[in-house]
Amino acid sequence: MAKDDYNKGTKKAFETPWFSIDAIPLESGAEPYYSISCPDSAVILAQTLDHKFILVRQFRQPQNGYTLELPSGYVREGESHEETIRRELQEETGYCCTQIIYLGALKICPSRINNTIHAYYGNKAELLKNKDDSHIEVVLVSRESFKEYILNGTYNESTGIAVYFISKAKSLFNFL
Repeated sequence: MAKDDYNKGTKKAFETPWFSIDAIPLESGAEPYYSISCPDSAVILAQTLDHKFILVRQFRQPQNGYTLELPSGYVREGESHEETIRRELQEETGYCCTQIIYLGALKICPSRINNTIHAYYGNKAELLKNKDDSHIEVVLVSRESFKEYILNGTYNESTGIAVYFISKAKSLFNFL
């Protein structure tokens, strides 16, 4: 199916404020293909003045437990993805970065989900105010600890791992 034909005959099978499940018709008589539609989002690997990465720990219902993640969030209507990540970083952690570098667009599961995740690296993050979200714990880790968390499975969120390795490949850790 061509990209332009995606909406032709597509129906919402289920819809919430956060995502919808679309039924995409296939050839005659076949079951439809189901995909998930949700807003684009932004994510940031931010580093503090003392070389610590800013992670967030929060309860995730689908996992029935706590996860470590990078600060992130959905892009609001009328908001750029850079505005989104600056807002989300401050809301979730209380930090603000002096410099933010766009790393590129990522697809988390292109076979099933249609959104784009805009990845950023931020440096010289300073704590400006208390975070707005009381359900999120800020976790500061050294570069070495974060790498070890990835390698031993303590940190297993795939987008964050991709952002870490893209930042490392671009030698962005050396900016500090």
